[in-house]
Amino acid sequence: METYHAEVDSYLSLLDEEKQKRLNLIRNLVHQMAPACKEVIKYRMPTFVLPGKGDILSVAAFKAHIGL
Repeated sequence: METYHAEVDSYLSLLDEEKQKRLNLIRNLVHQMAPACKEVIKYRMPTFVLPGKGDILSVAAFKAHIGL
């Protein structure tokens, strides 16, 4: 199953380098801890979904912070 999604890649590509680095770190940690999760975009935010359980985490980059 493809767990990394091109829409999330597109979201990350719009961010500055530091935010990309931090969100990719979070992204990789989520996939390490929940290998079965899938990525989707919900409410214009990358969201990690565990099949059969639902959303487990959404992330978003803002001007001065990253929201989890």
